[in-house]
Amino acid sequence: MKNKNVCTVYVYRKSVIKTYQGVPCRDPANCSGLRTYSAPVATREVCCRGWDTTTTVADGCFKPVCQTPCRNGGRCTAPDRCTCPAGFTGKHCEHDVNECKEQKPCDQTCYNTEGSYYCTCRDGFMLQSDRQTCKKIAETNDLATEARDMENDLDVDYDSLDIRLRKLEQMMASRDDRQELSKKVQYTMDAISVLKSQVARLSQRLFPPVDYGNRVH
Repeated sequence: MKNKNVCTVYVYRKSVIKTYQGVPCRDPANCSGLRTYSAPVATREVCCRGWDTTTTVADGCFKPVCQTPCRNGGRCTAPDRCTCPAGFTGKHCEHDVNECKEQKPCDQTCYNTEGSYYCTCRDGFMLQSDRQTCKKIAETNDLATEARDMENDLDVDYDSLDIRLRKLEQMMASRDDRQELSKKVQYTMDAISVLKSQVARLSQRLFPPVDYGNRVH
């Protein structure tokens, strides 16, 4: 019964007539040496208080029992003990956690909801992708404008540089080294293309789509 949470084991027995010289005795009264004995035929385990079997044929009692059911998605993990999901607390997970009061997760305004919360920003600020931080809209616009200007400059420089490098390739390269110079030109153009892509992604990230009513879990 060790570590099975079993407090009592009932053993069921019945009387069995022992065979006589290897042959079943037809008349017990006339069989010399005949005797009966009690043979176990079944057992039944009784679980300790607070435990139950997982199935009718389970060997041991491993299912905890909570007399008062766990609420709000909580799980019974020990006798009369609930493990609560995030956002709830209490012996039976019956109480909502006020994250705004206890954790203060929002940069500006926090609204508590049942099992969760959400943040908002004051006028002139924008809620960021983490759904908690607020940033001045003017500051965000300045950064975006600078990134877009850089992207436009790269477009102009890229086209201009492409024309100049191609012309230089035609004018200065001899037939023998033209192929090598062409490879260098292409490598330079590829590097500029990568830089353009990185700047474009930076510009897009400065204005992530924001849903002010989105809840944070």
